[in-house]
Amino acid sequence: MMLMKHSFRLLPILATAALAPTVLTLTGCETGRPKTISKGLTIDEGKRIRSAIANYELADRAHHNGDSEEAIEYYRRSIEDYSDLHMTWNDLGVELMSVGRYPDAEQAFRQAARIEPSDPRPWYNLGALYQNRFYDAEALECYVNALRRRPNYLPALRGAIQSADLINQVDDTTLGWLREAIVHETDPEWLSKFQRLRLEIESRLASESP
Repeated sequence: MMLMKHSFRLLPILATAALAPTVLTLTGCETGRPKTISKGLTIDEGKRIRSAIANYELADRAHHNGDSEEAIEYYRRSIEDYSDLHMTWNDLGVELMSVGRYPDAEQAFRQAARIEPSDPRPWYNLGALYQNRFYDAEALECYVNALRRRPNYLPALRGAIQSADLINQVDDTTLGWLREAIVHETDPEWLSKFQRLRLEIESRLASESP
């Protein structure tokens, strides 16, 4: 399964947010308290976010240059600067997995999933990790978690269907995934597989019904 990184296009938006403390009115400036903007972001946090984004950019560049170890180092520096950017944890997990550091990758994906509860990609990537290691039941659980966040997320639908097939899960849930995937799938090879599995499962469920 192909792992999912975050779009580099997110960074200008995040950078704008990080610069906001320099242009908004400051409040809570008493001695001994951090200066904050009206939205609750401190000046120090803004600086740390800018530094984290700069290191993320360097990590992304190293990734595209094929230097995984350098990418990992810059992702870790980004996290040291600001640990609440879930995209950094997710992409660190992708890079760690690419060099076979599976336990570390697992922890990175789980941290990304914890920070951002609406993004299906960390759970999908963790599912791909388990599937790569032949833990099919565990992979399926992760894909299901991704689908809870976005029911029509095609990579997770593919993963869930494939894992369910490998553990011989034949039920209405799997059939529902197949029907949803057939609506969104554009790859002819995947589409053919989904249509075949749908017919097989429909036939088996029909034969087992009283």
